[in-house]
Amino acid sequence: MGKGKKPEEPRVHGVGFAVKNSLLSTAESPSSGTARILSLRPSTFSGPVNILSVHAPTLCSSAEIKDQFYEELDATIRDIPATDQLYLLGDFNARVGSDRDSWPSCIGHFGIGKMNENGQRLLELCSYHDLCITSTFFAIKPHRRVSWRHPRSRHWHQLDLVIIRRPSLNCVLTTRSYHSADYDTDHSMVGSKVRLQPKRIHRSKQKGRPRINTSKTAIPDLCERFANSIEDALKNCPNGNAEERWSSIRDVIYNSAMDTFGKRERQNPDWFEAGIAELEPAIEAKRAALINHKREPSVKSLAALRKARNDAQRIARRCANDYWLNLCESIQLSADCSNTRSMCEGMKKAFGPSINKIVPLKSATELSKAIDSLACGKAPGIPPEVIKVGKKTALLHHLHQLLPQEMRDANIITLYKNKGDRSDCNNYRGISLSIVGKAFTHVVLNRLQLLAERVYPERQLLYIAFIDLGKAFDLVSRNGLFTLLQKIGYPPKLLRMITYFHKDMQGTVQCDGSSSDPLPIKIGVKQLCILAPTLFGIFFSLLLSYAFNQSEDGVKGPSHQKRRQSLQTCPPLS
Repeated sequence: MGKGKKPEEPRVHGVGFAVKNSLLSTAESPSSGTARILSLRPSTFSGPVNILSVHAPTLCSSAEIKDQFYEELDATIRDIPATDQLYLLGDFNARVGSDRDSWPSCIGHFGIGKMNENGQRLLELCSYHDLCITSTFFAIKPHRRVSWRHPRSRHWHQLDLVIIRRPSLNCVLTTRSYHSADYDTDHSMVGSKVRLQPKRIHRSKQKGRPRINTSKTAIPDLCERFANSIEDALKNCPNGNAEERWSSIRDVIYNSAMDTFGKRERQNPDWFEAGIAELEPAIEAKRAALINHKREPSVKSLAALRKARNDAQRIARRCANDYWLNLCESIQLSADCSNTRSMCEGMKKAFGPSINKIVPLKSATELSKAIDSLACGKAPGIPPEVIKVGKKTALLHHLHQLLPQEMRDANIITLYKNKGDRSDCNNYRGISLSIVGKAFTHVVLNRLQLLAERVYPERQLLYIAFIDLGKAFDLVSRNGLFTLLQKIGYPPKLLRMITYFHKDMQGTVQCDGSSSDPLPIKIGVKQLCILAPTLFGIFFSLLLSYAFNQSEDGVKGPSHQKRRQSLQTCPPLS
C-alpha cells in the first residue's frame, strides 16, 4: 500500500508501507494520504498505534514547498489523539545534530553531526508536539547511527529517522542502520525494534443472501409448485445476450425457490433448547466479559474472559450429557416396557427424522444426466437440489443455450491446504464454477475421458513414479493445451467449450465477508474443477511422450512399442 505522484509526473518522491500478511488483520487500511505523508493505524492490546510514513523535501527545495510539507505534517499530528502512540518513519532529509543542551526533550546523548536548516524545522516541530529522535538515545556504534553518505564530501549523515512521542520512548528497544541490506537506493535501511503486541480488529461481515431450505425439495407438492412457478416465470425471459439471460434466469430460480421452499433457518441442538434456562446466564456473562475486554484490554479483563468461557463450556457439556443420558434412559425404559411407539419417538429425537428421497428420472439429454449427477448440499449459490427439481420445466432448454461469464470465474476463498505458513497466499486453494457450470463440465468430461483413453489407454503394463510437481495445475500453458487437444482429434465444438471455460477467466478473492475486484487469470487449469485432472493428465502425458519419444533410457515393458505407435498418430509438437 502506498501513495505517489501521478503516472504522467516525474516520480521523485512517494511513501508506502510493506506489512506482513499475518498483521494485515490488525491494521486499518489507509483511507487518505499524500505523496509525502501516509498513515497506518494498527491495533494493539495497549491501544491504537498511528504510524506515519514521511518523505520530506530536500535541502535544495524551495521554502514554499518546505512550509507546505511541515504544515501538512503538523495538521496530521494534531488530528491524532494525545493518548494514542505515534511513530514517524521515513526520509526527513534533515540533520538534527547533537546539541542536546538546546533540545533536551528531542535529542539524546548520542546524536551525530551538525544541524542544518531542515533539522531546525524538524526539531521545532518535535519540540512543539513533544516528539523525540529515537536513534539519538541508544549507545550504538557510530556507523550504525548514520544512513546516507554525501556523494562529494563522502561524509556520512543521519537523514532517515524514527520519531516517537517522548512518553512512549520506553517501548523502543533500539534504532539502528543496516548497511548490508541490498536494495536500489543510496540510503541505508533503518530499523527500530518496538515492544508492541498486535491485536486483531474484528470487522463485521457483510450479510449474504438467505439460503434456500433444500430439505423441502423431497416434498412432491412443493416440487410441482416450484416447477409451475419456473414455467410461468421463464415465459418472459429476455432475448438478449448470454449474460442478460443468465442473470434473469438466476434471479428467477432463486426467487421462485425462496417463495416455494422458504428460508433455511438455523436450528439449535435439542440439548441446547432443553438446558436454555441454565445456559443463557452463562452465555450472557461470557458476552459481557468479552465486550469488557475489547473495551478495556488488560490482564485482569482477559482472566475474567477466560473464566467466563470455561464456565460456559463446562455448563454446556453438563447440559448435553444430562440430555443424552435422560433420552437414552427413556428409550431403554420404553423398550423394556414394550412401548414401541415411545421408543421410536425417542430414536427419532436421537437420530433425526427419516428423509424420503426422490429417485431422479433418467433423462435423454447429456445435460439432464449431468444435473442428476451433481452432489447435493456441498456448493454455495443456487443449490443443486433446486436445479434438479426445475430441470423438468423449460429451465433445461434455457440452460442448454447459455454459458455466461459467471460460469468461467473463480471465487478464491481462504481454504487452507493444511501445510506451510498460513501467512503465505500460496498455501490456500481456490474454488471455481457455479452449480450450473459444474453441470456443463460433467458433459464435457464424459467426452474428454473417451479421448484420454487414446492418450493413456487401460490394460497396459504400468510403472508408477510418485512426483510432487509444484503448482502443477497453475502452470499449464492454455495455448499449448488447446493446441494439443486439437492435434489429437478433439471435436471442434467441445474444444470451443473448453476454450470458453478458460478464456477471459477472472478470479475474486473473498476474505472476511468482502470480495476484491476481479483479477484476470491467464494461465493454468481451474482449481477444484472436475476437468482439471483429466486435462492435466493429457497435457503431461503428451509432454512426456514428446520429450522422451526417441529416448532409449529407462524401463521398457512389453507394451512400450505399442504405446509409442499409438501416440505416433499425434503430430509432433512444433
